[in-house]
Amino acid sequence: MKIQYFLKNKNNFLILSFLLCVLLNNYLFSGEISIPQLHDKYINDFAQIFTSADKKALSERLEYLEKNKNITFMVSIFNSIRDYTDDGEDFDAFIDKYLILSGLNEKDNGVAFVVFIKDRKMKIKLGAYYNGLYQFAVEKVLRTKVIPEFKKNNFGRGIYLGTVEIISIISKDVNLFNLYKYYLISSLLIIFVIFFIIFKRFLDKKSKKETPDDFGGGVYGSWK
Repeated sequence: MKIQYFLKNKNNFLILSFLLCVLLNNYLFSGEISIPQLHDKYINDFAQIFTSADKKALSERLEYLEKNKNITFMVSIFNSIRDYTDDGEDFDAFIDKYLILSGLNEKDNGVAFVVFIKDRKMKIKLGAYYNGLYQFAVEKVLRTKVIPEFKKNNFGRGIYLGTVEIISIISKDVNLFNLYKYYLISSLLIIFVIFFIIFKRFLDKKSKKETPDDFGGGVYGSWK
């Protein structure tokens, strides 16, 4: 009865309707993602961290990669994901929409390098063509080339070095030998050195045993 009386009051009904509309709007449109218009085919620096010289040099590398290897590689740097979504945490959804907008989602050998400066987040998205070995090699680039520079706030340099290294990786076939060749070569050299030392000692001992006694036979004794 109290609810019916509340709804009969016109003002109360309007207030309740307004609150329901607000709740419905928040439910339907919360976390809505908007991607800024991409203005470059290879590098979209919305955070403005690249110098014009670095951007030009990197763009030329990415253009050469596409023309000669048919691999499209896009680099995008954003200040924060919160500039484009109310959620502020849904990085994967943002990147998926970004890939659709850029058309990279349709390319099996496409690569996207996305960085959120203020959020301290980044992701490299590889197309379906690249197997787990490529993923492992790229993760190593992030650990050794990109993150050390980011920790020093050298974002432009970190992205530049990381992109150049990743270009080198995806431009060739990655197999176990290529991935671990330096470790394999080092291990083989160490094994060779150890074997050589053992073999040399064996020859030295054998040579001593076969050396004739210049004095012939004899009897040994001792004295006080």
